[in-house]
Amino acid sequence: GGDGYVVLRDFVNAEEEEELLDVVYGEAAPPWHELQRRRLKNYGGFPHPGGMAAEALPEWLRCVADRVGALPMWNEGPINQVLLNEYVDGQGIAAHRDGPNYRPAAAVLSLACAATDMVFRRTDGGDVLAVPLPRRSLLVFWGDKFEGWTHEIAVRSGASAPPLRVSLTLRHAHIDPALSTLTAEGRAELARRKARWIRAVTDAQ
Repeated sequence: GGDGYVVLRDFVNAEEEEELLDVVYGEAAPPWHELQRRRLKNYGGFPHPGGMAAEALPEWLRCVADRVGALPMWNEGPINQVLLNEYVDGQGIAAHRDGPNYRPAAAVLSLACAATDMVFRRTDGGDVLAVPLPRRSLLVFWGDKFEGWTHEIAVRSGASAPPLRVSLTLRHAHIDPALSTLTAEGRAELARRKARWIRAVTDAQ
């Protein structure tokens, strides 16, 4: 329906998880963006209200994206943008919506730690939904759950705080065809959009 989500347990197995984490920590590029509550890597381009200049996903991510895109509940175009977040010692992310830069769906693959919760809150107040995210699970949410609810990962401390959680958030970002062939002006515009994206993710931490 228009307000959907599903959690798929063991979307990857233990061996696939290990291989993914080996790549995450074994490759030098792209660089980590260090934020107050977490650090992240961005793949596929920098989303912007005016559209993204698409960059090819690396092959290891393309394989994950294709598996997610083949799911029957995914109806929002090919996945072209992936955000990799690293949370240590119970770090979280504040309540936010992903906004109009994307088609209204997202998939979150949870790696490296036991269950934590994604907390959804309806933006007009009232309803709150806590969705457990087991290790190696995939959460997919779409429609009104994407557009009409915020989502967050609560900060945890003490014995309940996981030492490490890595997540991949997969989405379809809108493309700006004008940025497919970059002139000097286009490169300057791309740099401005990248800077805007970095400010936006910093504000959302």
